[in-house]
Amino acid sequence: MISINKRDFLLGCAAATLPSRVLAQAGPRKIGFVSWFAPELAKHAEEFRAGMRSFGYVEGRDVVIEAHFTNGDRGRTVDVVRKLVREGVQIFVVAATPAIAVAKQETEGLPIVMAAVSDPIAAGFAESLPRPGGRLTGRTMFGPDLAGKRIELLKEIRPELRTVAFLGSSTDSNTVMFVRGTQHGAEQRGLKLLVHLVEGPGALNDAVFENMRRDDAEAVIVQPIFSGHQQRIVPLATRAGLPVIADWAIFAEAGAVLTYGIDDLAQVRRAAYFVDRRRREPRRLAYRAADRDEARDQCRCGQTVWLDGAALAHRPRRRGDRVVMVEGAIPSAVRGLAAFGGSPPRRKRRRRIT
Repeated sequence: MISINKRDFLLGCAAATLPSRVLAQAGPRKIGFVSWFAPELAKHAEEFRAGMRSFGYVEGRDVVIEAHFTNGDRGRTVDVVRKLVREGVQIFVVAATPAIAVAKQETEGLPIVMAAVSDPIAAGFAESLPRPGGRLTGRTMFGPDLAGKRIELLKEIRPELRTVAFLGSSTDSNTVMFVRGTQHGAEQRGLKLLVHLVEGPGALNDAVFENMRRDDAEAVIVQPIFSGHQQRIVPLATRAGLPVIADWAIFAEAGAVLTYGIDDLAQVRRAAYFVDRRRREPRRLAYRAADRDEARDQCRCGQTVWLDGAALAHRPRRRGDRVVMVEGAIPSAVRGLAAFGGSPPRRKRRRRIT
């Protein structure tokens, strides 16, 4: 007769009730990091890894992180998500609204942390910010909410500005929110807004920006979905005589006149917090969303970036948290500021605003 104690019996019963997927997942937890952005933003994955290390996770021992950047290709994003599901990924960390929509559609029952999303409610990812419901959580970027601030900063550089173009994506569901926010800001300051939508970075060429200039645009605001392609966008706009305004600092480093938005690196690093909380308090986290106050604080102290020289001379108040002086960006910055009537910056002068 085989004897078995009560504890072993209860443990056996508990194991029998677990899904086969959970029983098969021994060893490190598998995390799939999927970004809609270009591979040039691979540092986002490194920032997420750094965030996981800050919570005590050791890659290879506690977690295995597989990162993919799909460069705005929906078909490729679908293939990547399906591949990760087949490989037994236990949680997804996804950046950008189009990629989140794919992950939500192609996964079943797996938790998703949104590393970068502009408006989860408008995109249908959450019922509300305090109680999102379902299996998605993360932090919002409030990108559309900051559109008016970019217009305000632009007017401070050139008060006589009259017409601004907006470069957006026709495949991103959040584009309508960005256009609405930018239009509202433009109307408040008496500006005309020209909206130009393209399917993706592959559709960008000289003709797109020349058409903006032909329509009397004096500057172009770039939707953050094009981040990773700044080294291509800024020269195209500059050749057409259009200064560039964007969300993320990488555009300023590429020669944009200014950027204003939430720190993208801090955003993806913070995704590690939600992954950790998902493991520790799965039920509670299912009803958590981005902390709006935290996001607003990050906007106040974060990432207004000015190129030194003429932009600073036109700045009536101290705004930027850092000044970017990038050797390769100076020629395009000079041409962009010249379109605003600014004087060329002096190469040897550097200032940091704290």
